[in-house]
Amino acid sequence: MTQGDWDVRRQVPVYQVAGKVLGLVGLGQIGSEVARKMAPWGLRILACDPFVEEGHARSLGVQLVDLETLCRQSDYISLHVPLLPETHHLIEAAQLKLIKRSCILVNTARGPVVDTEALLAALDDGRLAWAALDVFEQEPLPADSRMRRHARVILTDHMAWYSEESQVRLQTSAAKSAVAACTGGVPASLADPQVLYILGKFDQWQPAPCMRWQLARMRKAGLIPSTGTE
Repeated sequence: MTQGDWDVRRQVPVYQVAGKVLGLVGLGQIGSEVARKMAPWGLRILACDPFVEEGHARSLGVQLVDLETLCRQSDYISLHVPLLPETHHLIEAAQLKLIKRSCILVNTARGPVVDTEALLAALDDGRLAWAALDVFEQEPLPADSRMRRHARVILTDHMAWYSEESQVRLQTSAAKSAVAACTGGVPASLADPQVLYILGKFDQWQPAPCMRWQLARMRKAGLIPSTGTE
């Protein structure tokens, strides 16, 4: 309207959210919060997460499925996984060939979770309707990146999390964790719980349910004993 337009029939169709399928790749703390916030919108919510218990997903009204099923059935796919060796290029050409042509992919997790070249190819071929990206394989995103010019990509510069209140919470939680570590305690959130095992403080850690995937992953890899905090 700022350009003088008044056109009810736009070239790009707009569809309602109710009745569509949202696929969450990762149902940890962030993925679970997304599920809670989106539930009132009338979506059917799927999630793919090998470390989440069925009861937790059910309490959120979420159905656990494998990644292939999620890709085939979802109208929107939102990524909420950490960057690990097993999640590098988790979404690549093979997955993008399964999705609906009307699907929208949202990545606010980590850039390398998505294969950039495969994503661009899917957008170019019309196999993916839109991509909304807050993270990239190379950051800052190069000025000559095709992502910056693509007509069906929405970009934010790794700041989609930002609000004044969120920044205060982030700084406060970081400070509390630093104080806990410096005074002989255990931080609430840990990127690598194996450090506590090395320091002999592993049994002091009481992880939230959404963080227990770290334990399952490390036990599977033989990095920590098969017994301990569950």
